[in-house]
Amino acid sequence: MDDKTIAYSGDTQWTDTLLEVAKNADLFICEVSSFEKEIRYHLNYQTVKAHQSALTCRRLVITHLGEDVLRHREEIDIEMAEDGKRFSL
Repeated sequence: MDDKTIAYSGDTQWTDTLLEVAKNADLFICEVSSFEKEIRYHLNYQTVKAHQSALTCRRLVITHLGEDVLRHREEIDIEMAEDGKRFSL
């Protein structure tokens, strides 16, 4: 049986520590509370998108999606978590 690694962020603003957390993870679950608005202690989609190429995880899924993010659903090209979603690694 292969070991799989799941990494996640809690509520946080961008910090390069996230690069280390996600490093080589099979799945990195990252909170994204807004589409572009800066909210203290939270990430927004535009920031995660800007850093996406530096994340070395195999799969990135965003979660903790606020209404603002959901209104931009069609513009988002990062996989989004949904209620009841199951992950196979």
